[in-house]
Amino acid sequence: MPIPDANKLVDEAVGLGRAMFDSPLWDADEKKWRRHIDLDSGQVDASQHFYYDICNIYALARAMALSGQMERFREGWLQAVGWLFWLVNSKGAIGYTSFDVTGPRDQYSFALAPAALAEAHRLTGRPALLRKAGELFGAYRAAFPLGKVRNVQASNHFILSALSLYRAAGQAAYLEAAQAEAEHLLAACRLAGGPAAGCFTDDQRLTAFPRHVYATWALVELNHLRPDQRLQQACAQSMDWWRANQLADGGFYFFYDAQAGRWVDQTVYSVHQKGMLLLSAWEINRLCQGRFDEMIRRAMATCDDPRWQYASPEGWRLYRRSMPERSLVYSYELGWEILGHLLGTGWDQ
Repeated sequence: MPIPDANKLVDEAVGLGRAMFDSPLWDADEKKWRRHIDLDSGQVDASQHFYYDICNIYALARAMALSGQMERFREGWLQAVGWLFWLVNSKGAIGYTSFDVTGPRDQYSFALAPAALAEAHRLTGRPALLRKAGELFGAYRAAFPLGKVRNVQASNHFILSALSLYRAAGQAAYLEAAQAEAEHLLAACRLAGGPAAGCFTDDQRLTAFPRHVYATWALVELNHLRPDQRLQQACAQSMDWWRANQLADGGFYFFYDAQAGRWVDQTVYSVHQKGMLLLSAWEINRLCQGRFDEMIRRAMATCDDPRWQYASPEGWRLYRRSMPERSLVYSYELGWEILGHLLGTGWDQ
């Protein structure tokens, strides 16, 4: 069974885009996304939260660059960009759920915001967005010097921001910053030995599917601008391990304790299967001459099972978060699923 063709990938991305804006996840008054929705009750979590909005703004910017079919969502996206620009001009920093940047999750918002603003500049041409992106990028590096912490997801977001700024501003310093962070990922954030050697980690003990995704995604993005066999080999090594541990139904477990040699979280998430894997898998597969065709096909097919799918009375459709959390969907999951599908149709950069 072949991987879906480009038209099917676009159709699915458009369908997910409808859910992003037509479902109660989108707050039409605040011009931003709510954190999550309970599909059974229809209730939404409207608590203060910033990271998922930043993910969706970034993902949709790139999605619109990949497919003209996504332009139908530009108006809502522009409203979200306006909200983010107001936010970053009102506050000195952006954390995960507050304006304090004190923990690893707070780093995610802080590190990815420059990428979202730089990509918004590329689509709108608004100079103020690029200026603010550069300011936030510098503030992040000042707060978190290179090598200070090992955090694969934050490193991914820093690299994405550096590359978006490089493409928008053309300044070589941004490309060099991305390269330096990638060197840190390769040197400090991979398991040195054992059954999962070469897999990505924050602590030299646990690896996890998101660690694989965020590390390899950053590396293939950099490799696209600056080809490097070391980056390609690191991505393929991690991909090979996850392929060897793919479940019979195509799914992937979450957390693996490499020191104990066992899985410590066996949850399978739809966003991993239908979104996050695809952020790097298409490009790794191309670099490896189709070695991972079957892995990708099987992963995507996992959530084609009707148990994973939800159709609302209003007509929008999405994937349930997981079997243990069948009623929940988090808003950022739609962004990564949209972008993951569309990266299978080509390259926007």
